[in-house]
Amino acid sequence: MVVDKHARDAIRSGALSVFAPAVRRVRGRFRPGDVVKIETATGDFLGYAFAQTSDRDVRSGRAPGIVARIFDRKGEYPERSPDEIVLERIERRYRFRKRWKVDAHRDHMRVVFSEADDVPGLILDKFNDIAVFQTTCPAIERIILRNAAELLEILDVDTLYEKNDSRKRRQLGMEVRKRVVAGEERVETVVEEYGVRFAVNVEEGQKTGFYIDQVENRAKVQELVDGGRVLDVFTYVGGFAIHAAVGGAEEVVGIDKFDRVVQAAYRNADLNDVRDRVKFLVGDAFALLEKFERRGEEFDVVVLDPPAFVTSKEHLNRGRRAYFDVNYKALGLVRDGGLFVTCSCSHFLEPSDFVRLVNEAAARRSVRLRMLGPLRGQPPCHPIVPGNPDTRYLKAMFCAVEH
Repeated sequence: MVVDKHARDAIRSGALSVFAPAVRRVRGRFRPGDVVKIETATGDFLGYAFAQTSDRDVRSGRAPGIVARIFDRKGEYPERSPDEIVLERIERRYRFRKRWKVDAHRDHMRVVFSEADDVPGLILDKFNDIAVFQTTCPAIERIILRNAAELLEILDVDTLYEKNDSRKRRQLGMEVRKRVVAGEERVETVVEEYGVRFAVNVEEGQKTGFYIDQVENRAKVQELVDGGRVLDVFTYVGGFAIHAAVGGAEEVVGIDKFDRVVQAAYRNADLNDVRDRVKFLVGDAFALLEKFERRGEEFDVVVLDPPAFVTSKEHLNRGRRAYFDVNYKALGLVRDGGLFVTCSCSHFLEPSDFVRLVNEAAARRSVRLRMLGPLRGQPPCHPIVPGNPDTRYLKAMFCAVEH
């Protein structure tokens, strides 16, 4: 594939995805999963990539989005096989995390974070003794399945689980599957982070089973809580709520719209002996926040960890309104002198834009925010490539609130 100068510059800065509009021409024939060479119009080598689609679709203009994912920028292929390159990279990424003590206070981690770890299209998480993978790259999928038994040894786990049920796979025409591919037939385990335990069901849980990316922010909430009442909005399985209770909160209320995750949150409360201080409600977060304000409810700590309200550039304005609205409603429940923690996992929403929206919501409420340090984000097992802004997505503001 020959790409334009914009793709050239992006690849040299760390991007590994080749998008359809950047392809100027193709040579030869290929199918999804085949290895293709990426170069500039002047013949400069940029890397070897796995094709996401066929040459016919690229030529006809029917190929949407990503058409190739670069896995080798050094020219190691074809002397080394794609399997060898990818497996070595996974092992190196795992050793990297162990070396920098990512698991010093926890027994779960993201082992591979797609492009940030030079294994494009792959998410690989380790939950204690179970590893889970997701991919939208046909070639990566084949490599993982061919080498599943070896991955058990590399990652020191008993089970390798395939959680390939995303909407994106359906859009790409890839088979949807959830199954154990190597090791023991089990889907549940218990993880521990900063002294707090959580049950993880990799089959039924969202994404790979548990949100690892908020681990350090959950621990920070645990550290800052000093008695009082805590509200955890979009609690999922009780992540922030359980940490707050363990940290000493007198009363914790969690909100989620799904009954099954609320039941999982109660199980996690039992695992940590804090059920007597937590209550989880099933319902729409926006409606419940309004209800709490009408009743005059106040909390010493309010945590907002919503799903991504901005899922594409086309939905940016709608997503901004949603972030403004939920922050505005939540700020009405924080006591004078309380703590407000608000998050966004939308990588389409710039950090500065997020801070501005939260500040505008506070101004509308006539409250003043003081950030307790710089904007926080994702943990080291979700590394950020400076030249690839898509690898930075999580934003978390910890703010003192003054009325």
